Amino acid sequence: MKKNINKNCWLVKTLNDLPAKRCKYCRLKFRDCLFSQYILISFILAILFMILSYIFKGEISKLLIISLFTLILVYGYFFNKSTNEIIKANFNQKKANEDLKKLSENLQKKVKEKTKDLEKSYKELKSLSKAKSEFISIASHQLRTPIAAIKGYVSMILEGRFGRISKTAEKKMKRVFSSLERLNILINTLLDLSRVESGKIKLNMNKKSLEKIIKNVINELEYNAENKNISIEFKKSKKKIPKILLDKEKIKESIVNIIDNAIKYTDKGKVIVLLEKKKSSVLIKITDTGTGMTQKEIKSLFVSFVRGPGGKILNTEGTGLGLYISKKFINLHKGKIWAESEGRDRGSTFYVELPIK
Repeated sequence: MKKNINKNCWLVKTLNDLPAKRCKYCRLKFRDCLFSQYILISFILAILFMILSYIFKGEISKLLIISLFTLILVYGYFFNKSTNEIIKANFNQKKANEDLKKLSENLQKKVKEKTKDLEKSYKELKSLSKAKSEFISIASHQLRTPIAAIKGYVSMILEGRFGRISKTAEKKMKRVFSSLERLNILINTLLDLSRVESGKIKLNMNKKSLEKIIKNVINELEYNAENKNISIEFKKSKKKIPKILLDKEKIKESIVNIIDNAIKYTDKGKVIVLLEKKKSSVLIKITDTGTGMTQKEIKSLFVSFVRGPGGKILNTEGTGLGLYISKKFINLHKGKIWAESEGRDRGSTFYVELPIK
């Protein structure tokens, strides 16, 4: 509802601001008018003075009468001046509030426009990401069949099923077989990536022993460590480690990625794997004496297609997907993975925590 405006207000008529603006911003009612209150007080003082004059005839001097009227006039002058400042301040405040409101409306409008642009870009990016994942999945599936066939024939040649071959040829064929193995690992990694990003990963949950899984991984990777003159130590907790519900293949692949990385990024020294039981979880701690990491590198450690500078220093091969996929698999198990390092050339420690229940 609109407030009543006293268009005849003395303040509206006498102040310098336009009446339209005065009425718009001050919203003065007659009973709230400061000048009307001043008139009322002056009227009461005049009546009081007349009554006193009637009661005390001839006893009130002309000097007192002049002093009272002068006091009323001075009071009126300062009142007029102060109310003018009050109203102007009120006017400026109202104007500032209106300007702020307009600015807020403009900002909201711009935010809505930018939000629409971002939503559009997000949809386009999501569509491209889906297309990328589908392409990787199809390409990987198509590559697996011919690679399996090539591996089979190379294996039969090395076994001598097509006749004996020279040592030089055997050496070359072993290199071919080793390259096919690396290519097969890369294809499987890309398949895992496409499944993770498309949300098609399904967990085959069963109660398994983490101790056995870790021992199997160490046995598989021991040869790689020996080739670099690195030792792998497994330290088991004194407390009994219970079997926990997990997808054996996914957790095994995650641990393989972490320990394999520790071997790749360690030029000398050892890798220590510790398994211990916490209150409601099982903790795997993998420590190496390798190149170490800076805090900046740790922050981007579990991002896809990112490899640490240590890989370039030691000329290690890799796609930068291993730790990214490991994190996804561990997250699916409601677990946690993180890394710590004291800096370059001071080694690294990776932690994997999985819930018991």
